[in-house]
Amino acid sequence: MLSFILVCYLVVTILMISVILFQRTDSSAGLASGTMGGMMTARGTANLMTRLTAILAALFMSINLLLAYLAKRDVQSTRVTDAPVASTETLSPEPVSAEPSALPSPSK
Repeated sequence: MLSFILVCYLVVTILMISVILFQRTDSSAGLASGTMGGMMTARGTANLMTRLTAILAALFMSINLLLAYLAKRDVQSTRVTDAPVASTETLSPEPVSAEPSALPSPSK
């Protein structure tokens, strides 16, 4: 599911960048400086591009929030403090004998 969301995020990002670059400015410095063959007026094209940009921006933000939620959910489930404690027993060292007979004899 995460892979599908990431692919959708990538597609929306590329589309949004393309739509923004194709928008006409007042000085006609955009990439889409030509006409659309008389299909739409300049004002109609600008309205379409503005709406498309707004829709893609809303999708972009929604996917960002979804990815942030999924990342937070995955991090919460793997906290170190939530791990079960291995053992509550304390290990005590064996008592050391002070008698010289308990020590190993040096070999010559």
